[in-house]
Amino acid sequence: MNSCFTLITAHSGFDNSIPNTIASVVAGMESGSDIVEVDVRSTKDGSVVLFHDSFVTTREYGIVNISDFTLSELNTLIKSDSILKKRIFEIIKLEDVLSVVKDFCGFLNLDVKDNSCINPMVKVVHDAGMVDSTIITGCEYSWASSFKNNYPEFQVLLNLNEKQLFNRENPADTIADENCSMAVKAACCGINIHYMYLSDELIQTARKRYLPISIWTLKDSDNLDAYLSMGLYSITTTAVNLLVEKRKRFTDKMTFSGINPEKI
Repeated sequence: MNSCFTLITAHSGFDNSIPNTIASVVAGMESGSDIVEVDVRSTKDGSVVLFHDSFVTTREYGIVNISDFTLSELNTLIKSDSILKKRIFEIIKLEDVLSVVKDFCGFLNLDVKDNSCINPMVKVVHDAGMVDSTIITGCEYSWASSFKNNYPEFQVLLNLNEKQLFNRENPADTIADENCSMAVKAACCGINIHYMYLSDELIQTARKRYLPISIWTLKDSDNLDAYLSMGLYSITTTAVNLLVEKRKRFTDKMTFSGINPEKI
């Protein structure tokens, strides 16, 4: 993992790869990113799987909820659906990806999509010996606080939503202070927000409170250079290769100027 400047997190399905697949995770590990993100939820039989949405839309049965079927039933359904199987192939278990990440000595961002997956997910991560190689995201205050209370050994970022970041009745510095205090109260190690909600007040307040900020999800059309210069802890992006190259140029420029990136 690079120790200088902003860490780069490969968004699941970056650069048009199929999201939440072993191939996508391997591509992320080989891309030069520091962290690879996957989406985590559970099925009816308690399998912890990689899948973003709470449902799939099938030709024969319409909308099918992931939590209403076992993993085997879901994959059988996908293989029998002429449209669906072209987009998904199959739903895979978290444990299969953890073994791949372990082989790479990599780091995984587990984006929690439903709270029913938390307990079995924790067991899977523990069984794989990967607690120290994961960061938990996707948890707003109640989930994050409960997670840290039950499993303090995990690192959890507090996800902030739009309502928490935009309150017209309060000034921006007050809102920033409230959100940072909420992260501390939940025992979170940092803050995770959508890049559009990022403010100077939040950056400065979080820095004073020793709370790293991670943002999601930048595309190649966004101003990547500007975000690299903000002192953020991590950027989740679909434009991994481009951001990796820009970070390298940024690092080289700082080194050429006589600044040691490792000491910043």
